[in-house]
Amino acid sequence: MIKIATRSRVYKMHPILEVGKKHVIIYGYADILNYGKVMASAKLALLKDSCFGKLFRNLVMYHRHSGIHPLFILYAASAFEIVKLLSLMEYCDSNTRKMCHFQEKASRTIMPYNFTMLPNLERCRGSGKKLPVIVTTVLSVAKEYGTRQSIRRSWASRRHSRSIKNGLVVVFFILSATNSDNELLAVQREQKLYGDIIMSDLVESYDNLVHKVHACMSFFTNYCREASFLMKADDDVAIHFDRLLDSFQVNSDSEEKLFCSILNNTEPIRVLNDKWYVSESRWPLKFYPNYCNGPFYIIGREAVKRISKQSLRFPVFTMEDIFYTGILAGSLEIGLVNWKARVLNHLEYPTIEVPLCDRYSSPQTIVYYPLSSPREMEEGFLKLKSDKCH
Repeated sequence: MIKIATRSRVYKMHPILEVGKKHVIIYGYADILNYGKVMASAKLALLKDSCFGKLFRNLVMYHRHSGIHPLFILYAASAFEIVKLLSLMEYCDSNTRKMCHFQEKASRTIMPYNFTMLPNLERCRGSGKKLPVIVTTVLSVAKEYGTRQSIRRSWASRRHSRSIKNGLVVVFFILSATNSDNELLAVQREQKLYGDIIMSDLVESYDNLVHKVHACMSFFTNYCREASFLMKADDDVAIHFDRLLDSFQVNSDSEEKLFCSILNNTEPIRVLNDKWYVSESRWPLKFYPNYCNGPFYIIGREAVKRISKQSLRFPVFTMEDIFYTGILAGSLEIGLVNWKARVLNHLEYPTIEVPLCDRYSSPQTIVYYPLSSPREMEEGFLKLKSDKCH
């Protein structure tokens, strides 16, 4: 299946070509015609492709049986050449603001899944007239009970956060399926105690992480749609919610944006055995689009809806932060607000002792990571909480 999607409207058009099980569908044809950065190597590959002649003959036969205006031949032939050229690349340059997407082989879209366990949904409905501002989904795995407990005792605790106590922030843990009956029973007991676990029937794996994050968005839009923001967090971060909300402007404009530590000019890793290896056929460009660093980001309610919907039109890119906050957000022209100075990676900046302060001498650091054990989690949060400006 070849699909092309751009920021313009979807043109009402029947498939222009069908050969066996291969279909060509065009979205936003006018935008594709304006795309002028087709690589010379792609053109050469097209000329060498023995399938081109066969496909073009089928195109002529399609016209002969359909009775379409003769200009269809020129239109469809040019369209097909563009599709074929661009399909040799996987994505257009995001700097053109025409984020295109191509897929020739079997569709690799978001995997279907079901929720097998849901938390106490009353927490999404708030208390009294107060609705949650932020719904936080922490990515966890079944066996990491100790990590979840350290989070419950520290930054997700009513005792340590008035935002949690007042219901302005709710925290859930999202897990994928486990093959261990003992782990499943333990999670079920944990759910009875805390009511804060979301579980899907996805297989727990790195490659399925992108689907797991989609499950976060699906849960949010289906069960917590009145909240203003979805926060995605890894289970090795500590977050200061009170400090975040004290300086966060909640309005219709912010609900259409993402807030995070932005990474720009990031090059794909081409080392074959690397965990984050990406082939040139998967991403032929020199840089990824600007995207949010994965351990922590906040997505506005309207942005969640648009990104979730857009994800069904694009093939999956394994790295979830690049896929959702770079490729998809870029294709929708969703704004990224850079909070890099407020998100502290203590391994990258181990010598920083003085916290980031605003003009009123209030500390502004809201995230501290990575914290690799339950003890580090609680100590990291206490350090974050004890920040003082002089």
